[in-house]
Amino acid sequence: MREDRYITPDQEKKALAQMNSLTFSKSRMSINAPHFVFYVKELIEKEYGAKILDQGLKIKTSLSLDVQQKAEKIVKEEIDGIKKFKVGNGAVVVLDSQSDEVLGMVGSYDYNDSEYGNFNSAIAKRQPGSAIKPITYALALEKGYTAATTLMDVKTVFPVKDQPDYVPVNYDGKFRGPVQLRFALANSYNIPAVKLVSMIGISDFLERADLMGLHTLAPTQENLNRFGLSITLGGGEVTLLDLSNAFAVFARGGVRKEPVAILEIKDHNGKIIFKARPSAETK
Repeated sequence: MREDRYITPDQEKKALAQMNSLTFSKSRMSINAPHFVFYVKELIEKEYGAKILDQGLKIKTSLSLDVQQKAEKIVKEEIDGIKKFKVGNGAVVVLDSQSDEVLGMVGSYDYNDSEYGNFNSAIAKRQPGSAIKPITYALALEKGYTAATTLMDVKTVFPVKDQPDYVPVNYDGKFRGPVQLRFALANSYNIPAVKLVSMIGISDFLERADLMGLHTLAPTQENLNRFGLSITLGGGEVTLLDLSNAFAVFARGGVRKEPVAILEIKDHNGKIIFKARPSAETK
């Protein structure tokens, strides 16, 4: 502006001096449920190509704004409560367990965070920890074990070919001796879970996980070579969306469906180009 003679050299110096004391507000995404919106956008681009979005579409989704806002509030409150433990991010997926419609999706603590906010952790591969254990126990029940079946929760060494022995421990480092499956699962004991997956077989576990929607754990040769007994403790990567869908299988009595986020798409002329149908069921 000084070069164009709108201000004097003295005015320029004063303006530059004031710059150090100014605080600029960050631009913020003002749309509702941004992670879900861009997830839907990716689904449409994958199916129809990116150009279709430039033509103007009317998209009806499964999102419940009330559920979404509550989920966002819960994530913020929970993360704020544990930041002292150096936990700074979280994610939530809410599914209708019967229709498998995605009612809410929170991909991070704050979408507008400059470091990782726009990264959608709800569809990113992460290790699920003990949340995977129910699949191990469900398969064991199908194979004839019962909730009263007893396993020994004691120090156990599992030899691993060409590697150090695998010696799992419980979260508190204690052993409890004979434990029924119902109590082992309810208390999330690690040693009984590892023993159980060694008895039912890693290949069968991976096959069941895949059938329940955890496709990243499919029993491919690569996965069979990569995963060991720690798979039952969350040693494999899944997405939160897939994990939520797997738990919905329990709620439906063993029936798997694919998550539904888009209910209907109309083009700029109002013509329906997509309408969701009841998800195919797999038992």
